[in-house]
Amino acid sequence: MFDRHEAQKGQRSQLAKHLGCQTGLVSQVINGERHFSLEQMVEIANFYQLGPSERDFLMLMAQSEKAGSESLRSYYQEQLEKLRLGRQRVIAEPGKQISQADFGLYHSKWYNHALHVLIELIPKPDIMKLSDILKVSEAKVNEALHFLVSIGALTETDGHYKSVEINNSAERGSPWVDGIHQDFRLEAIKSLDHRSVGDSHYSRFFVAGPKKNALIQEELAELMKRMNELIASPDEQENERELHGLCFDCFSYNSQD
Repeated sequence: MFDRHEAQKGQRSQLAKHLGCQTGLVSQVINGERHFSLEQMVEIANFYQLGPSERDFLMLMAQSEKAGSESLRSYYQEQLEKLRLGRQRVIAEPGKQISQADFGLYHSKWYNHALHVLIELIPKPDIMKLSDILKVSEAKVNEALHFLVSIGALTETDGHYKSVEINNSAERGSPWVDGIHQDFRLEAIKSLDHRSVGDSHYSRFFVAGPKKNALIQEELAELMKRMNELIASPDEQENERELHGLCFDCFSYNSQD
């Protein structure tokens, strides 16, 4: 049987050996009684084979903990926040550039984006079927199809449509980003009325200090990166593909009015 406690002890021993220190020191640091030196933190990054951004994050956290003044600690926290926000920003794959006006119209209706993706499964669209899947009127489906063709997001030949990759990612600070997030969350709420076995919904409140919150945000950033890579990977061998929605949220109540 897997013994988590023994596995943790084994990893501590391996880390201690890598650092050239006693296992007791590693345990003391984990228990919050001591801190690793900056030199040891670099070796820890090597031990866990962290990437450049993960190593930077770890080193900034270490320097923040060792800061001798509140002003210096705040400085390091600002740097951590910048690094975290940079990792959260989803970099769009190169694609067809569309005008700012078309970009705004594209995101003004959530089903424009959904239909742009969904057409991959139904290249010769059945308007009634698309209307049923998206839960919007047939008139709106027709309107969206014409709009997507007009901006070059879809091509149409003899009634067959093909999706064209466009640069449609709205970064933090974009005037459309809040509306996009709101639309996705509304669709997530509506999905609860007809949830299936394959759906996932997870919600909870928790209390955390700046250090733990930074770690949680870093984990979410890494998860978003992995999800985007997984979504972009081909899966043509799957016979029963369908449209899915995905949302991430982690927010502070202290920052709310």
